[in-house]
Formats: sequence, structure tokens, C-alpha cells
Amino acid sequence: MLQSSDDHIVAKKSLDMIYAKVSSRVKKKKYIPNAYHTFISDIKNEHIFEDILDFLNKN
Repeated sequence: MLQSSDDHIVAKKSLDMIYAKVSSRVKKKKYIPNAYHTFISDIKNEHIFEDILDFLNKN
């Protein structure tokens, strides 16, 4: 689960609340620093796709 640390649309506590309700034992959360709500489309955050692929490959 990913959330930007400077999101102006979603409350910062949202990630923790959703994470706590996911029943999977295999889960991971990460805040993306210096990013906004649409961080996934920001070219400086291309590493996010590598993080997602790494998680999928490990699990």
C-alpha cells in the first residue's frame, strides 16, 4: 500500500486505517516522500513501479 507523504486530498492516517483492516498476512505499507496525490504519474517516482514489482515477485 502506497500513499504520498504530502497528499492534500487523502488524510495521512488513511493508510494506517486501511492497512489495519486488510486481512492478508502478506502486506506492506510505504509513504512516498515529497510527493502529492498523483505521485504514481510523476516521473521522479518511477522507482515506485520497481517497488511494486519487487513486492509481487517476493510474494
